[in-house]
Amino acid sequence: MRPIFLDRDGVINREPSAFGSDYVRSVEQFEILPCVARALKLLIENGYDIYLISNQAGVSKGFYSEEILNSITFAMEDELYKYGVKLKGIKYCLHQDSDGCECRKPKTKMFEEVMDNYSGIERGGLFYIGDTRRDVESARNFGMSSILVLSGKIKIDSIFNVNAGADFVAKDLYDAVKSIILK
Repeated sequence: MRPIFLDRDGVINREPSAFGSDYVRSVEQFEILPCVARALKLLIENGYDIYLISNQAGVSKGFYSEEILNSITFAMEDELYKYGVKLKGIKYCLHQDSDGCECRKPKTKMFEEVMDNYSGIERGGLFYIGDTRRDVESARNFGMSSILVLSGKIKIDSIFNVNAGADFVAKDLYDAVKSIILK
């Protein structure tokens, strides 16, 4: 088994800006994107341990509580489990940029904590799948490949303006898995 890292909003679930918010603030707002369960199942069947690595500063900003975040996480895990998908781990940074913590992306502490459980794996062979420039920077800072998906904040019509510098670009998680990771 080897790890693969995924952001949450815009990769696993519908990006909150799609319904006019900066954050998913309730279980009712959390909607898994089409083909996500199928993509995750393919990763597991091909020897990947899936880790969700996500900034969730809405907690420290007071937009939702840690209990609500836990409820959203439980609902996500419950839904994915119906398709035979179990995530290996979930790590959230609840801090804001101004807190200066080491776990907030694009810093790499959450990735380092996961890698402490693996030995002999080259970072160059790892992937982080996200939907923002911050996700791409996180991958670069950790020395792994980045896949920018267009199912979240960045859309195809703005990708050249954003100049995120991703190693790969994919339509969504399923496209990233089929066309890049498992190719």
